[in-house]
Amino acid sequence: MRAPAFAFVLAAFLIGLSPARPHAEEEKKDEVSAPQSVKDALKTLFPDGEVKSVKREQKGKLRRYNAEVQDKDGLHKLQMRADGSVLERTDPLKAEAIPAGIAAALKNKSSKAKATGGTKYTVRGKVTYEVEYENEGAKSKGYFAEDGSEAPAPAAAKDDDEDK
Repeated sequence: MRAPAFAFVLAAFLIGLSPARPHAEEEKKDEVSAPQSVKDALKTLFPDGEVKSVKREQKGKLRRYNAEVQDKDGLHKLQMRADGSVLERTDPLKAEAIPAGIAAALKNKSSKAKATGGTKYTVRGKVTYEVEYENEGAKSKGYFAEDGSEAPAPAAAKDDDEDK
């Protein structure tokens, strides 16, 4: 009768020693295991920024690093290769930093339209601006190329909308 009780206590003790989340250690390891080239690139791109996170992402044979950096402009999100090159980048955009072509396009929509901010998406070298604006009290957003022509929403913008 004592043997089953002892086995139960031993099993409970051993379970208590095992990690509760076996993948938690791997996740943490991934966050700090960015190659030096990625760390150097982030420091070059954002010399005054604070790296909030760098996480490794593996899709098949492709390994990428997703980084978030906070600086005076806001939170920047990047997807990078192991060599430090940037594949995708999402940057906050203040109203005063909206390109002149986009500001002109908003004025053409309505003389009362005023940009309030937005996001700059760079995907494999192609730049698209998501601009939030007010027009006679109504809030809207649109996607534009730098010259002010309308553009489709990049996939990164759709991912950001799903996160909200």
